Formats: sequence, structure tokens, C-alpha cells
Amino acid sequence: MAVEVPEVSAEDITIMAASQPDAGIQSIIVGLLFGTVVALLLVVTGGVAYINIKQWLDARQEKEDRDKEKAAPAAAASSSAAKSSGKEEDPNAVVPLKRANRIKKEKGKGFAAADQFTSRR
Repeated sequence: MAVEVPEVSAEDITIMAASQPDAGIQSIIVGLLFGTVVALLLVVTGGVAYINIKQWLDARQEKEDRDKEKAAPAAAASSSAAKSSGKEEDPNAVVPLKRANRIKKEKGKGFAAADQFTSRR
């Protein structure tokens, strides 16, 4: 029960290819569109990965800063004593998150005094 398959010569392949409708331009367009879609997906995936890694690094840094602040309560007490004595604070000093938000609110947006940025008039 062997099925005989006729042999196809190179001439037959050329004739069959010539008899097909012209798909050359269509295959080029489809290939370009497919390549564009793959490139865009790679860019979007890379962007999402970058955002997630950056968020993770920021959260880790914030946790380390909080742990540093908890480990050194004497340093926080001395910085508050320096503030009350009128000394200038180091702008790069690690401060608790609540205090940093308070400082930011006190400084305002940089365009006007902080009291002008309230919702009540």
C-alpha cells in the first residue's frame, strides 16, 4: 500500500511559482508590519521592566533610609537640637519621611509662600 508521489523537477517548481498570483509586495508589507509590531512590543516591554526596576530600587532605598533613621535616634535628636540652636542643616542629611513632607510643605512650590497654596481662601 505504498503511495507513489510524483517527482517534482526544478522546472515544475519554477512554473508553479510563476503561476501563483503576485504575492511579493504583499509579503514584503506583511513582513515590515510584523517587524514593526515586534519592535514596538520590545520597546513597551523594556519600558515596563525599567519602571518596575526603578520602583523596586526606590522602595529599597526608602526602606534603607527608614532603617537608618530608626538605628540612629541620637542623630535625629542632635539634628533637632541643631535646628533649635539656629545652625544651618545639611541639605543631604537623611530625614524621616514625615519630616521631609513637612519641610516640603513649609518651603512651598517655589513660586509663592506656602500659606498661599491652601484650598481654603
